[in-house]
Amino acid sequence: MPWFSDKKEWANTKLIFDLNEKDGVTELNFTHDGLTPDLECYTDCEEGWTHWIRTSLFSYFTTGKGVFRAPTK
Repeated sequence: MPWFSDKKEWANTKLIFDLNEKDGVTELNFTHDGLTPDLECYTDCEEGWTHWIRTSLFSYFTTGKGVFRAPTK
């Protein structure tokens, strides 16, 4: 995200998508390992991931169409 002063905060972090079967359905657990509250991008990243996973990806899986949201800054 270009508005942050430290453009390398994501260096050495990992995006983990863990898929499991639970009660006959697929459960997705997402972790951004290394994204911690002390990072400048934490709040924006947390809000962004929440939108993309809970709103857009869920919509895509259930309706076939994701929900786009442009960066707000």
